[in-house]
Amino acid sequence: SNPARTVRVMYSPRGFRAMILQPDLGVAYVEPYAWGQDEYYISYDRADLPRQNPAKLGDGWLKDGTTAEPVPVEPYTPPAEERGVVIDPVQLKVYRYVAAATGEFGEDHGGTKDLVFAAIVDYTDRVNAIFERDVNIRLQLIAASQNVAFINPGSDPYSGQTVFDWAGQNQAVLNQYCNFNSHDIGHVYARYLGIGGAIGVSMGLGIVCGNNKGGGCSAGNGNGDYGDYFVGVIGQEVGHQLNGGHTWNRCGGGAGRHGNSAFEPGSGSTIMSYAGACGSDNVQGGADLYFHSGSVEEFYKFYTFGTGGNCGSSVTTGNFPPEVTLPYEDNFFIPILTPFEVNGSATDPDGDVLSYVWEEVDTGPEVPLGTESANSAIFRTYPSGAATNRYFPRLSTILNNGVYNAEILPEYTRDVTLRLIARDNLPGGGGVGWKDVAFKAWGEAGPFLVTTPNTASANWKIGEYVNVTWDVAKTDQAPVNCKNVNIRLSIDGGLTYPYTLASGVDNDGGQYVQVPDLPTSKARVRIDAADNIFFDVSNANFSIQQPTQPTLTFGLSNDAGQICLPDAFGTEILTAGSLGFSDPVTLSLDGNLPTGATATFDKTNLMPGENAFLTVDMNNVTEEGIFSFDVVATPAGGTPLVRTITLNLVSNDFSGLALQIPADGSDNQLLTQVLHWNAVPDAETYDVEFSKNPSFTNVLASKTDTPIDSFKIPFLLEKGTAYYWRVRPRNECGPRDWSGPNFFSTFAENCQSFTANDLPKNITANGTPTIETKITVNAGGIISDINVGQLKGYHEFFKDLEVHLVSPQGVEVLLFGEKCGNYNGFYNFGLSDDAPSAFPCPPANNGQIYRPQNDLSPFYGLDNTGTWTLRVKDNVLGAGGTIQNFKLEFCATASVSPPYLVNNNPLSIPTGTNALITQDLLLAEDANNTHAQLVFTLLTVPENGLLDRIGFGTLHPGDQFTQTSLDAGEIRFFDYGSSSEPDGFRFTVSDGEGGFLGTPKFVILPQGVGTHSPGDNALDFSLFPNPASDAVWVVPGQVVDANTRISVFNASGQLIETVVFAAGADRIQLRTPGWARGLYLVRLESEKGTGVKKLILK
Repeated sequence: SNPARTVRVMYSPRGFRAMILQPDLGVAYVEPYAWGQDEYYISYDRADLPRQNPAKLGDGWLKDGTTAEPVPVEPYTPPAEERGVVIDPVQLKVYRYVAAATGEFGEDHGGTKDLVFAAIVDYTDRVNAIFERDVNIRLQLIAASQNVAFINPGSDPYSGQTVFDWAGQNQAVLNQYCNFNSHDIGHVYARYLGIGGAIGVSMGLGIVCGNNKGGGCSAGNGNGDYGDYFVGVIGQEVGHQLNGGHTWNRCGGGAGRHGNSAFEPGSGSTIMSYAGACGSDNVQGGADLYFHSGSVEEFYKFYTFGTGGNCGSSVTTGNFPPEVTLPYEDNFFIPILTPFEVNGSATDPDGDVLSYVWEEVDTGPEVPLGTESANSAIFRTYPSGAATNRYFPRLSTILNNGVYNAEILPEYTRDVTLRLIARDNLPGGGGVGWKDVAFKAWGEAGPFLVTTPNTASANWKIGEYVNVTWDVAKTDQAPVNCKNVNIRLSIDGGLTYPYTLASGVDNDGGQYVQVPDLPTSKARVRIDAADNIFFDVSNANFSIQQPTQPTLTFGLSNDAGQICLPDAFGTEILTAGSLGFSDPVTLSLDGNLPTGATATFDKTNLMPGENAFLTVDMNNVTEEGIFSFDVVATPAGGTPLVRTITLNLVSNDFSGLALQIPADGSDNQLLTQVLHWNAVPDAETYDVEFSKNPSFTNVLASKTDTPIDSFKIPFLLEKGTAYYWRVRPRNECGPRDWSGPNFFSTFAENCQSFTANDLPKNITANGTPTIETKITVNAGGIISDINVGQLKGYHEFFKDLEVHLVSPQGVEVLLFGEKCGNYNGFYNFGLSDDAPSAFPCPPANNGQIYRPQNDLSPFYGLDNTGTWTLRVKDNVLGAGGTIQNFKLEFCATASVSPPYLVNNNPLSIPTGTNALITQDLLLAEDANNTHAQLVFTLLTVPENGLLDRIGFGTLHPGDQFTQTSLDAGEIRFFDYGSSSEPDGFRFTVSDGEGGFLGTPKFVILPQGVGTHSPGDNALDFSLFPNPASDAVWVVPGQVVDANTRISVFNASGQLIETVVFAAGADRIQLRTPGWARGLYLVRLESEKGTGVKKLILK
């Protein structure tokens, strides 16, 4: 009845046996109640068996007694499309398998050839069930296995008393009885004699297909059958032969750990673990019969890209694997000591029913179970099923406020990598797919905790407004940056949360919500990040009950938060009456507002069920700090109710920030630069960007969060080139607006490069030779700058080299000598006095330019005509090399005639209209360049309008046009009509020959139209919240008495929405789900005037 359940049936001299593989990766059996009879049978689930582990398993054991790591399959790295899926369509990898049996094993399994071979077939079939489902591997038992099914301990070819002995002998036994070429992998089944401390071993990792491909042994105990546990022993030891490492991270401090595959904390719990054998490090008492996804990947890479593909065969199954999808982008952050939930999905081309497991795939140092170090594994794996989500830790642990040492939450800054693996469970070659998500825990944030309601004594009344509170614990700050949370309600003790009390509210530590009509004694509240994976749940069940008497209740849509001055604060006052309460209510404020703040209610008298709006204008506030004041709701003749507002005011006065060096518009600047700006008190750090274009789409150098007021460009600039840079301040409000951009240009020179044509040349290891290579300049000039454009070669002992450059006049300069110790290898670099970095060690091999040991300035002012010599001395015998390439660059100062402005006259334009910018207004000329060669580059664009180039559309910072475009009437300005303040744009002009003009401003003067000027009668209004996400309230400063139009423009000046609300209305809500994030202008316009404010959508 369940298509995800598969059954493997066997009937042999041992009787009937069925193995049922469950979709939750569990196993059930039907088998003889007692071995040796065929009348009575038992059916049971493996999970109901007592877990036991008689001894550890050996692995990776080499002849010298050491252990080995899995064989790497590098340098091959499968491309992205090959990772996370096991071949498409599924290819079943078939290995010819020979399984021998020691005489003791034969005695335990009936003592006859038929019964012993039937047992070998039985165990191999059960192991195949797991390998075929998880990794598409089949062990095809060959008939020659009957030759090595021994039944007499006294006459079998095995000696010794441990699995190490028998595994070491097995290849020779298989060669003698079965022929070396008959099989791809071999193993021997044995009785565990209680000696040697291990019940299984592989004579190496990844030995299939090799000379010792039969070097594996698995041992067990039991009369007639070694039980289900023996299947896991074989699975692990054969897994080692197929290059699978141990997945456990610690087992009592003993040997056998594989650091590269230690994906599971403590003993682990999958087939490649030591579950049950590790004392205090035990995760559980025995292994579950499935492979960790890390093991799956190891097997897959080994037989697909490694030496495991050198033997065996592949069979196309016609099955296609599932494709896993995760709704996350890597490298986000979560707080420490805070639960989280991940979810994913998968699609299967064949429509198969899928099973899912979420697992950690981190590895790190060996640590005891329940502890962590670096990126060590901290989360165990669980067999799952149809559920595509997982809680970390399990939900039962969270609800019981417990701690489980196999699922500990990160306690410090570290990486966490999780994988969702999906199986389609098809017999004969299952399809498997997976996908990873990698993120970080941040030690400065967390734990994120629900604080109210958080005890069993909490008692909510239906219909009342209650304040849900939580400890933000810096989760609202970078790098976690959780700005919004959701508040959910459970009425079944926290098992499910189908009711949302608030969605996308600010992560500020508190939110009033109205209690729904859901009576229960098992209420829990969950607060989860709206754009992250972490959450917390209240610690205890609490009650929700009906109210017992008529009551006024009220709450605030926003009662706390950080205000980045001069931003305004706004909150909606939400009122309700229970059981018919209908007395009128008066609103007032109590407490001390910040100095300079102005608070305004849109109404102070209302009835229960009506709402009001409070706006606090902070434009004149200059002080920082925490301020609290109360909103008081007083019902007629009743007791006042108080709600407290707490605000953290942060000053954001960055008006003093100025970019200083190089000065804006400066030219003839040096090729090494340190950018300087002045620090301002309200900034904690700064971001700086450096580019060849003021759009900054291609940033050449940058620095984020630098606490100082300068930044050194880490490379040599180009000559005769324009550069742009900008700075923005940061504080706890985040990054603010960019200052600038500023422009400067480097000095222009005429340069010519020459390459030696007598290379390559060898440097012999015999003696101490001097090698020379020459460059001849036939018709030169006076040198203003000289650079070694490239010096490329190889030397076995770089320190032996001493390199000089000699001019035609005999002037000699040491470029470098006795550098970089015993470096042996290639080098490729250039040398210039202007380079920002000194000569590096080891020597560069990437063509970068560095400063020589001695300055090249002695060559300045010389005539470069003649023969230049690079003289390379090898001062120590015994090491040789080559000189492969040598280039010289000579420069002379260029005479530049820069552009200049003839016209730069203001454009006067009626507000809300448009006009051409003609050459009468803006005209540049140049002594030796045409109008088509004079290129304008926009540094900024108008704030209250847009520039348009006919045929090209809206112009943005970094866009260009020529003087010819202005002459042809291609440049037009469109005014938004939102302001009568002066506007304009900054620009540079270049002539393509190293001449620049920067950075004048073209001024635009909007003029009022009609019977009023918007600047004379500005309409006052507030936007709340701002920044906004899904909706924003527009609240006029006074009730409008004439029809008022709201127009919203995006940053490109496009009209996004227009709304009209009737006279007398006190507010209107704009829904914004379809709008892109970014800057918008909201314009309020009526017969009395116009008002414009900026809106940010986040």
